[in-house]
Amino acid sequence: MAMTFGLTFLTNLVTVFVLAGLLNYNPVELDAGSGAKAGLMIGVSFQAMMLATQYLFAQKSLKLWLIDAGYTVLNATIAGAILGAMLI
Repeated sequence: MAMTFGLTFLTNLVTVFVLAGLLNYNPVELDAGSGAKAGLMIGVSFQAMMLATQYLFAQKSLKLWLIDAGYTVLNATIAGAILGAMLI
């Protein structure tokens, strides 16, 4: 179980580093709101849609997708807000 939590932490860390890199390419000055908006857009457009494709082929339920995609979108939104506040 410790291996699962450790690897989950590492995958989330990679996601946050990539999000920080993308936010640094933004020529507009960032704040928590714009960072959250960027995180939300990335969470919905990339993470949730990739999960949707996998869940459609695996024939998993919409309810399960909403739970899992909601977690990833919320995670990206919160990470974006924190990074946006820190990168000013």
